[in-house]
Amino acid sequence: MNTRRWLAPVLVAVFAALFARLNAGEAVTLHLGIATLYRIPFAPLVLAVFLLGMAAMFLLGLRHDRRVRRLLQERTTPEDHTAVYATRHAE
Repeated sequence: MNTRRWLAPVLVAVFAALFARLNAGEAVTLHLGIATLYRIPFAPLVLAVFLLGMAAMFLLGLRHDRRVRRLLQERTTPEDHTAVYATRHAE
């Protein structure tokens, strides 16, 4: 098994566990504009904000991805698709 492949995920997991452990008793006040939430645990808040940021980037990236795919389809010919299919299935 390739250990270098697992090194980065293991380091991220260790860092996340250490961060959560060191901030276990911390609580923050969250001002949302229309409401204020008191005594929110810090580590789960950071995790939630991280996941919301990932979801936002995914949704924003979908629009760009669809535009790029449409442009690529317009610029390629049916012969290009046949050639790619033939080379992928020739093995």
